[in-house]
Amino acid sequence: MRIILWQIFGLKIPLGRNGMFRLLETRIERTLMLFTCFFALLINIVAFSIIYAATHQDRVQLTLAHIRQQEQNVQLHMQLLEETSRLIAQNSLISQRLVDGDASGEVANILNDYLASSLYISGLSIYALNESIYSSRLATSLLSLEKIAMELKSRSLLGGEPVSFWMVQHLRLTRAPDGYLTYISGIYNDDGILLGYLAVDTDINRIFSLYQLNESKNFINEKAYIYTSEGEAFSNGLSSPPPESYKRAEGNFKIIGNHIVRIVQIPKSKDRVILSIPLAIFSQMLPAGIVMMLSTAAFIFISFILIAFLSKSVMSPLMELHQKMQSFMREKNKI
Repeated sequence: MRIILWQIFGLKIPLGRNGMFRLLETRIERTLMLFTCFFALLINIVAFSIIYAATHQDRVQLTLAHIRQQEQNVQLHMQLLEETSRLIAQNSLISQRLVDGDASGEVANILNDYLASSLYISGLSIYALNESIYSSRLATSLLSLEKIAMELKSRSLLGGEPVSFWMVQHLRLTRAPDGYLTYISGIYNDDGILLGYLAVDTDINRIFSLYQLNESKNFINEKAYIYTSEGEAFSNGLSSPPPESYKRAEGNFKIIGNHIVRIVQIPKSKDRVILSIPLAIFSQMLPAGIVMMLSTAAFIFISFILIAFLSKSVMSPLMELHQKMQSFMREKNKI
């Protein structure tokens, strides 16, 4: 092994009397060391590929399970608001005042009571067919009968089926910097005649918060974007819009760069949500990579020592035998 070290530092090899055997020893050590390095590198590449594939698959499945849990959380939240909307729409006093008029402001008081009992409702408004509008306090939704009619037409809900749908209102308001997710439902009398529409507004940032919990270190920097039916995509706050490639992530999911991207349809809505979650595979594999590098270095170091010992144990007897034969030949020539 020392001969190889001489070669590494560019020094002339002192061959001495057993130069042929020392060169042979050098070639054996060099061949075995090169084979050991190649074998160690090959093993590391294969092991890294297997670990990466397994980690990638596990990460994808874990991320999809996380996304499904987020979708369930959002659906439960929306179902809670739909149930509240149903209770309001079935209030007999509201139906009566929509027919007879509400000079005393009873409808607004009822809406304020429902608003106070819910943590997630930002405002309540009723748009009667006689063009009267009843609103709770803090209601800032900018809807109208005409706009609701346009939404109904675009959703083909102009028939006899009950009115029930969600819509995104991307507004820049003080109380709702990114706008509302609004649930529209019909108000009917006992005979099933439509009297008006109830609009239940919830701050759209509540939806973002359900998709961007960031409670686990496994899903840091996940991002959600609202993707409206008009093709507009936005996130909460001053976040930049998503890359155009995200809008084309159809199907169950799509891996774009180092992110899993999934487009989720908002129930009863033409609008969708784009979810982007970093895979962060290499950060997860970093500890395993360090262990592999240290193990490989230790393996090569020990292998070099064993090779040197093996080469010495093989070549030393040969050199001694060669020396004895030379000594014997010299004695014979003297005689």
